[in-house]
Amino acid sequence: MALRRNRGSSVYSLTPHRCDTADAKLARDSTSGTVYFVANAQRPSVYYPNGPSQPGRIYSPVWRSTSNGDTVQAPINATGNLTNQAWNDLTDAPFVVVDNFPGTNQGDVYLSFAWLHPRSDIILCRSTNGGLDWQIIQQINDTCGGNVFMTTNHEVCVRWQPDQDCRGRGHPYTNTLYIARSNNRGASFYTTNVTHLQSNGGTSLFNRSSTSPANDQFAGGVAELAVNPANGHLYWVYYDKPATGTSRPNIYLRQLTNGLEWSDPIQVNVEPGGVATDQSEPAMTVKPDGTKLFIAWYDRRDDPSNQSLIRMYGSFAALPILSSNAFATNFPVSTVIFPPVFSGTHTNAGEYDSVYPPLYDQGVLGCVPGWYLGAFSQYMGDYDLAFSDNNYVYYTWGDNRNTTTNHGVTRNQADVRFIRLAWPH
Repeated sequence: MALRRNRGSSVYSLTPHRCDTADAKLARDSTSGTVYFVANAQRPSVYYPNGPSQPGRIYSPVWRSTSNGDTVQAPINATGNLTNQAWNDLTDAPFVVVDNFPGTNQGDVYLSFAWLHPRSDIILCRSTNGGLDWQIIQQINDTCGGNVFMTTNHEVCVRWQPDQDCRGRGHPYTNTLYIARSNNRGASFYTTNVTHLQSNGGTSLFNRSSTSPANDQFAGGVAELAVNPANGHLYWVYYDKPATGTSRPNIYLRQLTNGLEWSDPIQVNVEPGGVATDQSEPAMTVKPDGTKLFIAWYDRRDDPSNQSLIRMYGSFAALPILSSNAFATNFPVSTVIFPPVFSGTHTNAGEYDSVYPPLYDQGVLGCVPGWYLGAFSQYMGDYDLAFSDNNYVYYTWGDNRNTTTNHGVTRNQADVRFIRLAWPH
């Protein structure tokens, strides 16, 4: 593992022996101070601890820091006993959470990730000794878009979407949501507490503009779930087309405040003049004292005719939320609008990253080399996140306002931007 510290800071780059990382997440034990980092480590996610002639294993690294991130220990494989099904098995979308609630089981650590082999399953792992040893405790078959989270009464929960809704892209077409709860540290789940929320059919991909080719599209991101740390209420934010009228999606929030029934969808975004535009990629955080909520998203309201340029918008709301009036005030988070940046079907030489080639139409071009199948051509930042403490919200997003010139071609570059916002009084 290569551990690199940025000069003058405590920011590290974690690179394991088996390739670069992606989809990084972290969690912190509020009692011991241990910080846990997880990420995708390699594609395929298979290694051979006893040589290539012996069975392979799945590699799912967890890094630990016992010094608040000043130093990071070598990764521990949480799934050393998980045998691969094929040579090209891979892991995706890891999540880590610590049970920080007082009482029995406090300090337990849970890891979840998608195992693609080629069926998509969710693997749930647990450590009861500070991340030094891990056990696989659940495998949920034919799922995607899942993650583990904790509620206030030590319930470990797993949410997911059925694999048939993802069509192999990891992005839901229907935003169908399932949640299962366990009160015995994940050994079994309450089937009676599985929640199924069906949407209006959602939308998976967004066009580059209103005049671009029909297959020149990018993914609109994943839905997000948050837990109110003060009372255990659940909040689910997602994008979906309205029940009637336009097919252009809005941002919706549903909440579970009584432990039994989810609220009807509450629209978060405001559309000036009633003009329908695209909204996607929501991110959400709940203030730790449980009194407020923040949601941000990608919005095309500033380009209603061409449906191309994007600006980040957000909204604060006081809890509990009783109606869409709670989100009557939307405000721009980013200072400018910017175009979507993804390879799509844009095949002009020098205008895309060769690592992520465009999606070629084989019906038009005939025989196309295998690496030009455009596996990542329809992605443009799909894991934006928001976090908060009792003073501030911290939010990151993909922002394409800046330009760069390569091979004589000037294009917008994909950057990550960060903002800190004060909670309103």
